[in-house]
Amino acid sequence: EARPTAVELLNKPAAESLGGGSADWVLVVGFEDNAASVAWQLEKFRSEHAGHAVEILDESASNAAWGSLVEFPATAPGTLAFEVHVPPSTTAAFAAEVDPGRWLLQAHAGNGIVRGFLRGEADLEQAAGLIEPLRRKADGLKGSLILPRCPAAWKTRLLVWGTPRAEWAWCEKLKKTLDPAGAFNPGRFVGGI
Repeated sequence: EARPTAVELLNKPAAESLGGGSADWVLVVGFEDNAASVAWQLEKFRSEHAGHAVEILDESASNAAWGSLVEFPATAPGTLAFEVHVPPSTTAAFAAEVDPGRWLLQAHAGNGIVRGFLRGEADLEQAAGLIEPLRRKADGLKGSLILPRCPAAWKTRLLVWGTPRAEWAWCEKLKKTLDPAGAFNPGRFVGGI
């Protein structure tokens, strides 16, 4: 059986923005090893997925594609972005809930990290209406949703650090121990710590 070193799932808008096809979902799979092993794994992968469109990139094109995927979180458009951490077995279920009309989506299917980047504009209430159902879905899958990118004025309303959790009390105690005067980045950590 083929053993990929990376598995990325992109929705149609994300794949199109990276120049990688126009299917509703694009799965990007990477293999590493010596040339003979990679060739065997690619052939095995192709046979295991017969009936699906499979495009195999040469080394140069592959390096460029992986570079684009690595840079995507920094270069994706939009003023609002979410990052979800869910159990890897639930990555596809979460991704299926994300509206491709509103979000470019990149999911690391092997580790359960899903990143979404808002397409177009939204005001604060529209953004809350988009984020809150996704946060409930992530919470329901025993995961979490944070906002690594959003306008500063929205941070309190949108809970950039996610749903308050019991362990935040420990973080607050630790911060008070290490920073009793509250001088270091006041209010910038989880729960306003």
